[in-house]
Amino acid sequence: LGDAFQYIALMWAALLAGGPLGVLVVRLADSAPALVFGFHGGLVADRTDRKRLMVVSDLARAAVLLPVAVAGLAGDLPLWGLVVSAFVLTTGASYFEPAYGAALPALAGRENVQAANALVRASADALWLGGSAIAAALLAVVPLSTFFAINAGSFVLSALLLSGLPRFPAAT
Repeated sequence: LGDAFQYIALMWAALLAGGPLGVLVVRLADSAPALVFGFHGGLVADRTDRKRLMVVSDLARAAVLLPVAVAGLAGDLPLWGLVVSAFVLTTGASYFEPAYGAALPALAGRENVQAANALVRASADALWLGGSAIAAALLAVVPLSTFFAINAGSFVLSALLLSGLPRFPAAT
């Protein structure tokens, strides 16, 4: 849900800061890390403690969003800051997602992995759709920086919840 809020806010802030070209630049910065770091994220997820990788990725993304929220509240959120933030956020996701995908069978068990994958995907899609609609409606009444702060909080909450899970060791 926080990701949907943050994405709507990121694109809206990019539009305000740089017009349509600003949206294009931020969107490219949001997409490039998946190509650059996606393969490496899978390798790291296979060779390290997946739980630790997910927690560190979440905390890093929260750390990126807090200054963005503060800068937005101060009225000083430049386009270059949005570009850097988008790049770092997607880089974090490039490490989180493979670790998360690899940890799911350990949580659900091999016999339940198909149902777990379906539940996770359906839930994520529903939250993205609903969150995007809610965020779009709230843009009229809530400061833009609130969305970045909400997602920072969601990453911290995720890291706390993940900390309570058993350790997911590297693949052998």
